Amino acid sequence: MNYQIKKAVVVFAAFIIAFNPFIPSSSKKIKDNAIVEKFGVMKNVLSYYRKEVEKPLAIASLPPSFSWLDGGWVTPARFQGNCGSCWDFAAVGALEAIIKIREGMTSLNPDLSEQYILSCLPNAGSCKGGSPYLAYYYIKSTSPEGNYHNGIVTEDCFPYEANDWVPCSHKCGN
Repeated sequence: MNYQIKKAVVVFAAFIIAFNPFIPSSSKKIKDNAIVEKFGVMKNVLSYYRKEVEKPLAIASLPPSFSWLDGGWVTPARFQGNCGSCWDFAAVGALEAIIKIREGMTSLNPDLSEQYILSCLPNAGSCKGGSPYLAYYYIKSTSPEGNYHNGIVTEDCFPYEANDWVPCSHKCGN
């Protein structure tokens, strides 16, 4: 498993929890503790990122419009078939995008496997629904629930079949 992909999972999970603008600022302590406990992210890392994010921007420096879609920073939408795995696609799509953004390379195509999460990390969810947060948690986990690994395989290793009964053993070799 590529070290940069593993590292991006942790950083991205910490980012979406720590900087969610819809969580009241009085909940920051709760969010910080949740990140430390679930993802093992150190508080000084969060403090650094929070300081960087909370710096006020000059209005004059903002473009009139901005979209991560422009320039290929995010991966295209995909068809989930007859499976309620939107949570899985949201988690994987966001992870693919953050890898591209973090590496600063629109040409990078991480194309990660949604089927891996459905088949190998069943505690994250199923075709009947699930949680992107749990997907990140189990992608990072080396426990039996995390498939004894830390990471995720690519789509060509385990193509999406819109079925949560596909055995994990159908993926390519570790």
